Amino acid sequence: MAVPRFLLAAPFLALSILAFILMDIPSLIRDFPPPGESGVINWPGGSLPILQKFHYAKFLDVVMRDITVGFAPSTLGYDDQSRWQMIGFLNDCGPPTLFSQIAQIGGGGVVVPLFFFFHVLTSSPETHARRGPSRRTNLRDSWLYLPLVLAFHSVPVYLMYFAPTLETRHYWTWFWQLFPVRISLGYHAVLAVMAITGLSFRPFVPGFRYITALISILAPFIVISAGMYLFTLVKAPYTLTQIFIPSTYDDVVKHDWVLRMRRILQWDEIIIFGSGLLWLAWKAGWDRMRPARLGLSAAAVLVFGPGAGFALLWLAIERGSANEEKEKKAKDKGRAR
Repeated sequence: MAVPRFLLAAPFLALSILAFILMDIPSLIRDFPPPGESGVINWPGGSLPILQKFHYAKFLDVVMRDITVGFAPSTLGYDDQSRWQMIGFLNDCGPPTLFSQIAQIGGGGVVVPLFFFFHVLTSSPETHARRGPSRRTNLRDSWLYLPLVLAFHSVPVYLMYFAPTLETRHYWTWFWQLFPVRISLGYHAVLAVMAITGLSFRPFVPGFRYITALISILAPFIVISAGMYLFTLVKAPYTLTQIFIPSTYDDVVKHDWVLRMRRILQWDEIIIFGSGLLWLAWKAGWDRMRPARLGLSAAAVLVFGPGAGFALLWLAIERGSANEEKEKKAKDKGRAR
């Protein structure tokens, strides 16, 4: 008997609710004044004026100002422990664009599981199990997204944490906030130019086979993600537990805005990647991937970090599906003879 799709999707809804409880953003808003209210970011030993106008749209500046200041402890370096977590975390969190933009306001740990929830809820097993080009990733779109994600997400995140001056880091934090919108606008702008000029994507897209193309597209992001994770392993003056596992919610944490933000962002990362791995397990189940190969790929999460591990797991599942498709075609061809 088929399992109702809602039951398959329910764990993602549960993760979203759990994130809402554990991150507890409403109580942060209740217990502390808006962080951008004073117009200045203050910390022991320094201060920095907050940019008041950036997007040339007042409502965007108002909405994004406090969110931007929320990243200040890690980007400006006055919470060094959070800095080591966030350098890798933000590098790994790119599109899906719409849900990523909503996550800037509602928290990724709350919003991202909802993305997977709706994906599972609206995906029928019959459609998902279909083999062949109709279920494959659109390579044209993927090649187009590659430079856009690098330009509007990866590079700004790097500058948020490694730009030489604090003012520059603050600027790029503002710039990065709307990366989903910029990626989407860039994508549609390129499509519009192609339509107007009659240019084709074909000359710009390498003629790789499907899996080779996927590996080529994801390789830059896997290298960046794994590089940051390994850099953290080697250079961080903290244990992985200190960096990634939230501390006990005691009175010290409760009354310290910086420590509360650190804890929120740690739960944010745990729930986001937890829901991502759960989605991969769901996908692997439908694709009937060999357990040994899945287990070997899962080890990549521990070795190369959650972002790179997620990508490698997904590639392993896609490769398994492609191989199954190839075997089916060979059998059908043999029967035809």
